[in-house]
Amino acid sequence: MKKLFKRILMFGIFLSMVLSIIISAHTPVMAASGNSVIEVSKNKSFKKDNGNFYMSFNFKNNDNLIEGFDIQPQVLNSSGQTVAKWESFSLNPGVSLKRNFGCNYGPLPTGNYTFVLIAR
Repeated sequence: MKKLFKRILMFGIFLSMVLSIIISAHTPVMAASGNSVIEVSKNKSFKKDNGNFYMSFNFKNNDNLIEGFDIQPQVLNSSGQTVAKWESFSLNPGVSLKRNFGCNYGPLPTGNYTFVLIAR
């Protein structure tokens, strides 16, 4: 009877850990009071400078309470490794910026890549 209870307890702990990991992985992250602090909108992409591909974005910091954010743009491969990185830039309260991020993606192997913005 003790072994059965112990197995049921261990299975329950295991199941609750798995469910908490699944739920936390799919829960969206909210900043500030639920309103978007940083708005990001994508503009049309383009090519220039010997065929380099550029992604263009508009950024706006809607928060007037926080001093500002440092934004670090990166491109990650499907393994989560950084394959392209640009110089970080500051986004102060109430400021709007347009930024273009260009790179020669030709040498990269075929696959899925993710453009991420890390705000600190």
